[in-house]
Amino acid sequence: MIYSVNASAPPNPSILLALRLAQDHNRPIEQDMLNKLSQDAVQRAVASFSSGQVALHILAQQASCSNPRRVSANGSTINLVRLLEQKFQAELQNIAQLDVLALCQLNGRLSPARASALLRPDHKNYYLSGQFSVDTAAVAVLAQICLQTRGKPLPLKVDKKIRQNMQWLVNKILKEKRSDGVIGNIYSTGLAMQALSVSSSYLKPGDWSCLHTLHTVLDKIPQGTFKNPMAASQILPSLENRIYLDVSKLNCSMDPVTYTVADGVNNTFNDSISVTVPQGSVLFKVMEVAQDKDPSKFSFEYTQSSWGPYIISVRGLQADNNQRTYWQLLSNGIPLKLAVPAKQQYMVTELQSKMESSIVLQSSPNPSILIALNLAGGTQDGTKEKLLVQQIKDRVIKEGTVEMTSGQVALYILALISSCEDPKCITANINLVEVLKLKTKEELTYLSDHSTPKTTFYQLSLDILALCLEGANVSEAAVSLAKEALDKDFFVDTGAMATLALTCVHNGLVKAEQSRILAPINEALYKLQQQILRAVETNTANIYSIGLALQALNVTSVSYPTGDWNCSQMLAKVLTEISQGAFNNPMAAAQILPSLVGKTYLNVIRLSCSSDKVMVKYTIINHLRGQHFTHTISVSVPKGSVLLSVLQAAQQDNPQDFSYETEQTSWGLMVVSINNRAANSNDKTYWQFLNGTEPLEQGVDSYIPSNNEHIEAIFSTY
Repeated sequence: MIYSVNASAPPNPSILLALRLAQDHNRPIEQDMLNKLSQDAVQRAVASFSSGQVALHILAQQASCSNPRRVSANGSTINLVRLLEQKFQAELQNIAQLDVLALCQLNGRLSPARASALLRPDHKNYYLSGQFSVDTAAVAVLAQICLQTRGKPLPLKVDKKIRQNMQWLVNKILKEKRSDGVIGNIYSTGLAMQALSVSSSYLKPGDWSCLHTLHTVLDKIPQGTFKNPMAASQILPSLENRIYLDVSKLNCSMDPVTYTVADGVNNTFNDSISVTVPQGSVLFKVMEVAQDKDPSKFSFEYTQSSWGPYIISVRGLQADNNQRTYWQLLSNGIPLKLAVPAKQQYMVTELQSKMESSIVLQSSPNPSILIALNLAGGTQDGTKEKLLVQQIKDRVIKEGTVEMTSGQVALYILALISSCEDPKCITANINLVEVLKLKTKEELTYLSDHSTPKTTFYQLSLDILALCLEGANVSEAAVSLAKEALDKDFFVDTGAMATLALTCVHNGLVKAEQSRILAPINEALYKLQQQILRAVETNTANIYSIGLALQALNVTSVSYPTGDWNCSQMLAKVLTEISQGAFNNPMAAAQILPSLVGKTYLNVIRLSCSSDKVMVKYTIINHLRGQHFTHTISVSVPKGSVLLSVLQAAQQDNPQDFSYETEQTSWGLMVVSINNRAANSNDKTYWQFLNGTEPLEQGVDSYIPSNNEHIEAIFSTY
């Protein structure tokens, strides 16, 4: 039902009604159906709308937690309940049973006495070409059950009339029951099941076996009997043990939302309002409710695009492509992103697992993997992140930075920032930010002399991004990059990284710098955006460049005219490639994962880094070999840190007494030397770690000390 609906066909309220009565939901698709139904209702209102069609629309709107008394689309609003009330009065002789059901469910103007008379047994609507209509009778049963249960007790005369109607209808429905349990035909069986399930007081024992009918229906489903979406919509509610009377009982609990509109360019207004909307409502609903409550402050305009309503004006302030202004939507300060559908989230989880599995003891550290995992919420196994952070630090400490390119240093900085580590303090003598400043200067000098950087424009962009996120002044470097972007045609991944870097600098500039610096940056950003869009839309972009391309397109401060790119379509393409194994390589996965979770490299400085600290007392003892010693120190480390962080902090505070060395083993990192006293397998000595008198059962790269814990490292024998 969800995926076989013809996009070019008129929307079908019966399908949305059935989907909403089901237990599982695909909210984006249901919302899309609701939007199309609303547009259809507004366009067809009055003249081409039969009462039965209006009734179905009302039930579908109500089931979707949308008010059928206020259906809006294309700037117009109609009241479907009032429209049905009018048609009910004007078309009494041709009124449909569905009309009574809808008006009853919505507490519309409806006389139970008149309704019971219209639903009398001899009504012509119960017969089509002389054949009794089971589905029409079933809806009549549901409608009269609603009349009996909707509130005030009915007058005795009316109640008696309804009971007579009901008994006649139930008997007629039962007469249409076949030996295999089908009632009428297979397609009317769903509505008949709804009617009989609420008519127990009108049934005698043995009249109907629900299980017998259900088994027949279930046998028919694999044969393709209900492939047609309309056919499926008739049977689905009964399979979910739901009926049309449940429409008014669905969970439409209201959630409070604070909605703010602000002019971020000229700062002419900044207003907030608190509204309540049905649980699961889309943002557009919040905007509508806010506009209803205070149109002077929260009015808005939109146009329909290929990917939904596009906001073009709020409070009369129009977006302007010439001025490159647009209305950006944010949640808690973070731009809204397109999300991976819930049913395909497992693909994202599998990518994360593959990336984590690639972090092994003997491997070289890959900072891109650490960045991507942290942007996705961190590793499932916390020791993996700690191991990778330590590998990055050890690589810098042991091999130095002389042979590293500027881009490698930049990636190390981004990775450490994403793990809440300070890249300026690898050791007392190693500051990666200062290293990158020097290497970036070399890149720019080489660029000035040779019209190309020392490495690549991709690495230069990465350098500017990392330094920008660290708060360094890279305005001049950004201008140089912007000019090169205007003079040259970058590859997609280079253009995307340049976009991220220039956006970071753009966002940090103050107005005093705008005239000289912002102009080339804005011009370059626009050109880069157009290049990336063209590559994406013409499928000339390499699939492994798409991840960075999506990041770039999601941070560019411009609006996309209708048809320029279809983010949903691009996301679907990426998910298809993932399912086919295109991103099984961990490095490839690292490129696409941030976009799948709605993040970009600009978000590494916004990750949650707890300021909570724990104090750990650390003692090293050697009373076994050579010069005996006992040294104690107290260090502060972030809460949740592994013991290795305590050793690092102690060494940093007092390297003369607390120096140490480690080796990788199949069990993790093993401390082989402390204060220049090395373990030796020949004389069976080792460093044993204890908490009080209890030996630790975990290694230094996995054990997490608690606040005020006393850890002892004792040189021992085995």
